[in-house]
Amino acid sequence: MDVQNVFRLFVNVYLIFQHKVLYFFYGVYLLVHFYIASSLHFLCSREPDGTDAFLSDNFRGNLDESKEPLHSPSTPTTYRAGWLTVNGVSSHVLTWGGWVEDPPPKGDTLILFMCGVPGITLFYRNFLETLHTNLGIPVWTICVAGHELPFPSSQEGLPDNPKLYNNVKAQVDHKMAFIKSYVPRNRKIFLIGHSFGAKMVTELLKDEQVSEQMQKCVLLMPTLERFKDTPRAQFWLLMLKVGFIYPLILCIRLLSVLPLSWRRSFSHLYFRTRGLTHVNQCCHDALLQFCQPIVFYNVRTLVWDELKVIQQLDTEILSKYCAKIKVYFAMKDQWAPLTHCETLKTAIPELSVEVLDGKFKHAFTLDTAQEMAEKLAADLVSESFEKY
Repeated sequence: MDVQNVFRLFVNVYLIFQHKVLYFFYGVYLLVHFYIASSLHFLCSREPDGTDAFLSDNFRGNLDESKEPLHSPSTPTTYRAGWLTVNGVSSHVLTWGGWVEDPPPKGDTLILFMCGVPGITLFYRNFLETLHTNLGIPVWTICVAGHELPFPSSQEGLPDNPKLYNNVKAQVDHKMAFIKSYVPRNRKIFLIGHSFGAKMVTELLKDEQVSEQMQKCVLLMPTLERFKDTPRAQFWLLMLKVGFIYPLILCIRLLSVLPLSWRRSFSHLYFRTRGLTHVNQCCHDALLQFCQPIVFYNVRTLVWDELKVIQQLDTEILSKYCAKIKVYFAMKDQWAPLTHCETLKTAIPELSVEVLDGKFKHAFTLDTAQEMAEKLAADLVSESFEKY
């Protein structure tokens, strides 16, 4: 092939993919413009005490891992985190009140929490810790399979078969395997799910063993229907269509090779640009885990399957257990809008549904984790649940 033919080939390829190339560079421009503008705003802003935001301890803090996390309660001695292989996938588990493989603690009740996407347990640590402190009941949670990676030194990794974690059914099977492997049959379970975790809870109730052990279900900002039509899903579909996702992937790849201290600084800057000045350190650590390229890819793959699978409201299972289910919606939620709340109340009038105060957002773990845990604990106690 001579030079002229090679040139013609490149021209033809360019003409075929011209719009995608232009969208890609436009996406890069938008991303760079956003972060430059946000960074300038951040550098020129001040703390309430008058100090420059960039020089504040809240921004510089926690770059040294030996420092105590900001605004974080002291960790109870009963807290433990570890890795278990569940349904063929290495999975991160957090527990309060006794490890999953230890002899069962006193009492016969257990709170089992299902994470929402991105499914990283550390986002919920402060929330679950406060819930355990207020109720005194053992609390367990497990990551969304494939969304947390063990340390490289552990020799553990993701299985070769991605069908074990890259779709909704696989995630439900993963949680079912965890329950049947580690939760004693004589234990009463309080099932709590947030966002996609709430959808998994409703799927788990279709299992006879789980439904028998379940004493109460709490669905927080649930994504139970028409997921593709939600405002936030529509936004990301548009971003995918115009090519914005590609520069975002590039930025995540570049971020993943930076030193840890730089990545922590970017984490603080990211939350600052969202107006969140006092984010718990565990959420910063969770964000860094999310920004690993393979984790980001797995999250995208699962969300794509959610868009296809979560369509019709499963009124049958919700009606069957409506006496034991409590649903909470946020006042302004782009993932679980109030239109879904109205649909749910119309379809199942006897179901207990509550719209939360305006301060609670879909990503409540970032700034109102303790308040949400205290609200939830108070509601459980007021509904005559014995405190263990």
